[in-house]
Amino acid sequence: MEERWKEIEGFYGYYLISDFGRIKSIGGWCGSAKRKEKIRSTSLTKDGYIKVRLNKKDKDKTVRVHRLVAEAFIPNLENKDTVNHKDGNKRNNHKSNLEWITKVDNVKHAWKSGLCDSKHKKCEISKDGIEWIKFDKLVDAKTYLESTGAKLANVSHLVRAAKQNEGLETPKYLCRGFYVKYIN
Repeated sequence: MEERWKEIEGFYGYYLISDFGRIKSIGGWCGSAKRKEKIRSTSLTKDGYIKVRLNKKDKDKTVRVHRLVAEAFIPNLENKDTVNHKDGNKRNNHKSNLEWITKVDNVKHAWKSGLCDSKHKKCEISKDGIEWIKFDKLVDAKTYLESTGAKLANVSHLVRAAKQNEGLETPKYLCRGFYVKYIN
């Protein structure tokens, strides 16, 4: 399969993006020297996506590579706002693995494909930080909390509190008046 290249919008004459997700600098000036053509190095975002830093005289921008590939190679006829990795692999930025979808459909895809498993993590909940109730799933903890009158829109409230308490001997962060922590 032959690799195809296109110029990156907003950086014409400076960078190309390939349908495999590689970025090549093609020209422009860096200080007083003309840039050499070369493949750009990338790094990872905190949440595991590949990113690259692009710059030219008046612009300096860090962008996610999958978004660049989609913008260059995948028509967005319905003007959807999110680029999804079909196989769930954030590092597979080939155009055949990407699609434009809505944010709602992206979340549904993540749950359906098992990328979001925090609902199924075991946790403990405590009102006072001393006596703890164990739950095999966060969704069960959510149901319990709702039975006490605590209103939770979704499990993400529990996830946030549990993540903030990870590694702490004494939990500090509360979710609707209860301490929450993950257990193994």
